Parts: sequence; C-alpha cells; structure tokens
Amino acid sequence: MTKKRRYSGQQKQPENSKKKNEKGTKNVSKGDGAGDNNNSPDHLSSTLSSALASCNSVLYGDILKDLHNPSDCDKMPKINENVDEPNDPEQNPPVSAMQTMSPTPQTNPPPWVELIVKTMSAIEAKITDLDKKISVVDEQVKKLDRVEKKMNTFDKKISDITSNLNRGFEETGKLIEELQSRSDGMEFGLDKLEEALSKVQLENKRLKDEMVDLKSRSMRDNLLFSNIPETTNETPRDTEKILRDFLKNTVKMDVNIVDNIQFDRVHRIGGSRSPRVIVAKFNQFQQRQLVKEQSKNLRGTNFYINEQYPPEIVAERKELSRIMKRKREEGHNVRLVYNKLYVDNRLYRPDSDAQRNNAAK
Repeated sequence: MTKKRRYSGQQKQPENSKKKNEKGTKNVSKGDGAGDNNNSPDHLSSTLSSALASCNSVLYGDILKDLHNPSDCDKMPKINENVDEPNDPEQNPPVSAMQTMSPTPQTNPPPWVELIVKTMSAIEAKITDLDKKISVVDEQVKKLDRVEKKMNTFDKKISDITSNLNRGFEETGKLIEELQSRSDGMEFGLDKLEEALSKVQLENKRLKDEMVDLKSRSMRDNLLFSNIPETTNETPRDTEKILRDFLKNTVKMDVNIVDNIQFDRVHRIGGSRSPRVIVAKFNQFQQRQLVKEQSKNLRGTNFYINEQYPPEIVAERKELSRIMKRKREEGHNVRLVYNKLYVDNRLYRPDSDAQRNNAAK
C-alpha cells in the first residue's frame, strides 16, 4: 500500500542530486554563513506553504468574500494539499520543487460559481428593470407636480372669481334695493303725476271747449256761400256787390230787404280753388237768420248757404251727418243742431247707440 503524507515542501531526491545539493550548500556556506538556515527543510516547507496560500487567495479570494455560508469554503479545491507519496522510488520517480509549486489549471469553474454568476445576472437585470420603472415613476411624479401646480393656480383663479362674483352680487343686491326704494318713490311720484296730468287734461279740455265755444260765438253771425263765380282781381267791395246780386237774383229775396242788410265784412277764403267760398259777417243776427231761411230756394242748384263753425265742430258735424243720413234712411226723424244730433227728438249718443246695436246682435 502506498502511504499518504502531507506535503512538507520537499521530496526525496536521488543520491546524485543530493550530493550535488550538498556541494552547492557547502559552496554557499563558504560565501555567507546564513545559507545553511535558508536551505533547511523547515524553511523550504514554510516558503512553499506561503506560496500556495498566495495562489489560493489570488484564485479564490473574491469568491470567498461573496459567499454567505463559510462552510462553502470547504467546497473549494485545494492545490496540492495531499500528495500521494510512493513507496518505491523507481515506480514513482521524484518531482522537482518547481513542478510541485505550479498549480494545476482548471478549465471549467465549479457549479456554485455558475450559480452565483447566474444569480448576479438575474439580480442585475431586475435592478435594471427596476431603474427603468423608477424613471417612469419619477416622470409621472413630475407630471403630477405640474398638474398640482396648475390645479393650485386654477383653484386660486376660481377663488378670485368667486370672491369677485360674491362682491358683485352684494353690490347688485344693494343697487337693487336702492332702485326698489327709488322705484317706490317714483311710483308714488308717478301716481301724483298721473293725478296732476289728469287734472291738466281736464283743464286742457275745458280750455279747448271754451276756445271752441268762443270761436263758435264769433262765427255765429257768419254765413258761407259756395260756388258763387269769382272775378279776376276781385276786391272785398266787389265781393260784397256780387253777394247782394246773388241774394236778389238767385235766392229771390226782396230787393229792399237785401239793400237794408248790413254786413260787417264780406271776403273770400280758401286756397287756390276757384271759385272760393264767400264769408259774410252780418251786423244783425236777425238778418243773418232771414238769409239762412231763404236758402231753401237753392234746392236743385249747385249753390249752398251754410253756417260757419270752427274746425273741431266741422269734424264732429261731418261724422254726425253720416249718422243722420243713415237714420233718415231707416225712417227716423233727424235734426242736426250745431254739434248735436237729435233722432226722434232725442239727443243721439254714439255710445248708447253702439250698446243698443250690440244688444240687438
């Protein structure tokens, strides 16, 4: 059986080599007395152990640091830790010291190294993916910050607008109250104004009626003669002579009566229409009534003798004349005096007539 022993850094050498080493040692000892101690077996063994430890540290030092379980160090291969020592030098020739110090190179790493490398690669990939996700989250956080700033600005603007609106509502409410108060005062004043206006209107109507009455009184002595021929460059004196001839020849009045008639004034009125109407103002109302009564002699002619009235009364008489004609056709006894119409000796009132018509319908 071959006997194993721990390699101490030196193996048996052949006799020739041993003798040569002894000679070399002697030669060295001659030059330096310390050479005997350096070439001793113990010194060579310690030197070789230090070299092997340095090799192990270089080859496996970084891996040993990353291991979490110290027991994994037992799995690491040891370089020339145990060496089979042959019993027979002939079968196993001795190996030189330089061959013993060279570690045997390994072509394939151990399985646990590949496991660590794969684990580290997976961790690195996950870290890279996590970095990307963190970058995305950071970008989203920045966007959220920008949105938050905009929302804060928007909230501030909304708050300002709300404050302005509330302030505007308050001012509007005060203004409405003030306007309401003024409106109440204006309504009261308007009522007073309407009352005063009604009084003014009544007074105006009264004054207008009085004025129309005064005009009528000033015209009550006047008569209008229509369609009497007009001469060229006719003067008021010529007009009076033409009127007297008209009363004598056309109206057939007594010559002495006509000659005794006293006129305050005789003239023509109207526009460019020819012949214009003659207005005669009588000095005596009885003479004016006498001439008016003789107007019946003009029936069937185109000459007319009418009383003179103010324009307001003329408009009223025009409307009443239309009604008088209709009532006469219906068989009623009608009579028009000034601005009043009498139907069957009763004063005609348009409102009452309209009411009767509606009742009949």
